[in-house]
Amino acid sequence: MRIVITGATGHVGTALLKRLQEARSEEAADLELVGVARRVPEKDAAPYRDVEWHSLDVGDPRDQPALEKAFAGADAVVHLAWLIQPNHERELLRRTNVAGTAHVLAAARAAHIVCASSVGAYSPAPKNQRTKEDWTAGGIRGSLYSVDKAAQEKLLDIFAKENPDVVVSRLRPALTFSAGAGSEVGRYFLGKVLLRLVPRKPRLPLLPLPKELIFQAVHADDVADAYWRVLERRAEGAVNIAAEPVINPNALGWVFNTWRLLPLPLPVLRAAVEVSWRLRLQATDGGWIDMAAGAPIMDTGRAHELLGWTPRRSSLESLTEMLDGLGSGQGRQDERRTGVRRRRTRPATAFAPAAVRWLTYFPSSSMASGSSSGSNVLASVPAPSPTPSLELGMLSPWPAPSEPDSRCSVPEPSSGRSRSTSSRFMSASWIDSSEIHASTRAAEP
Repeated sequence: MRIVITGATGHVGTALLKRLQEARSEEAADLELVGVARRVPEKDAAPYRDVEWHSLDVGDPRDQPALEKAFAGADAVVHLAWLIQPNHERELLRRTNVAGTAHVLAAARAAHIVCASSVGAYSPAPKNQRTKEDWTAGGIRGSLYSVDKAAQEKLLDIFAKENPDVVVSRLRPALTFSAGAGSEVGRYFLGKVLLRLVPRKPRLPLLPLPKELIFQAVHADDVADAYWRVLERRAEGAVNIAAEPVINPNALGWVFNTWRLLPLPLPVLRAAVEVSWRLRLQATDGGWIDMAAGAPIMDTGRAHELLGWTPRRSSLESLTEMLDGLGSGQGRQDERRTGVRRRRTRPATAFAPAAVRWLTYFPSSSMASGSSSGSNVLASVPAPSPTPSLELGMLSPWPAPSEPDSRCSVPEPSSGRSRSTSSRFMSASWIDSSEIHASTRAAEP
């Protein structure tokens, strides 16, 4: 099978190449791999070796002949190319994301087209229900990313209608994390300055968050495995991809070693993010807050039934792994892809002002011995115990999806594995509560 991958050097593209190389070596899959990227990587570095490379810009109409040449003889095309930054340049984003998808569909002559959609393509949905693939993919107004993903979905609908003999697949993954892309994710959403302020083990004694901040996550390797299963089985249509448990403010408080959660109105957070983005203090525009608050909680049953897919890592493990990579500056360095060496980032604490270091490293035990005034406003974050206290002060209880999605839950850790390692994120039984998310699977320790 000749597989052409656009955006093959990106976060998910690299994970997919790794998975396809494994299929070659471990499953004896007869695969011919072709990578399309703006910059050709170092061809001797794993997983970029034994791949035919083409350097072009899918959004540039002048590269259309080169794109058609790269697609020649392909049995399947996986379209992953997408631009998140610079999000101050709206036309550039739309050219790459929407026009680029149109160029890929026009050039493709393969019998199978697989496109990277997203949870962000969906129209807003209640957080207290599981949303299946038939939910409207109309996007969320205010989010450039979501609007472009919805436009991409419309292009796929038109293409599928006009080409009934072509199998058109689209994966809609949740937020996708991994340690290897920590620095990349940081540059996308924080910018180069704030990225240097992130410590390896973040500790935020006070964490202001809106109650609407409820979302899903998945590991890049699990997303890559889903792509391979779609290719191998020629699965058609849309497929939701996400790991358990659903992440809410309580979970984030534990991940960030928070002592107390501070209720924060969503409009306040949205305004702060938008203003700081417009002032170019950080890289995330307010539309990402709109998308986080409005994006649905996906039902992943079709991934299990159609693909036999089950994530190997929980959402919390994926998030924590990414934060570890973010704080340590870990990531696929540019020189590994292009041969150009760049100066490595110094430890974050070397740049952090005293206030930032205090916020991120202040011991919880020291604060716990202080005054408890204001407890009616601030809410203690429960420890990871099977029966946590979920009293969150002024925050109302979080809605609960109606049906658990245990079909795609991460397998329980073996009894011999230490709870001090990543297995504590795989079980995550303390988050399983009807007051937060009935969908979260409680695993025995």
